[in-house]
Amino acid sequence: MNGNNGQRCLKRLQKELEDIKKYEDTFKVVVDDKNNTIWYVSFVGAEKTIYAGEKYTLQFKFFPDYVSC
Repeated sequence: MNGNNGQRCLKRLQKELEDIKKYEDTFKVVVDDKNNTIWYVSFVGAEKTIYAGEKYTLQFKFFPDYVSC
């Protein structure tokens, strides 16, 4: 990631990752080894829904302009 926005994005993502760690009993976040702007979020479907007990993993890709959102 290049430029000032890239550095600001990485700094913001690091802060948010620290905040998210409070909820690790609900879901797990894994940051890609080669690209720390790609996150994998795993969780189990909520009880009393058709998704209950099912395991899901979502991929999030963050771009340098994420900081300006």
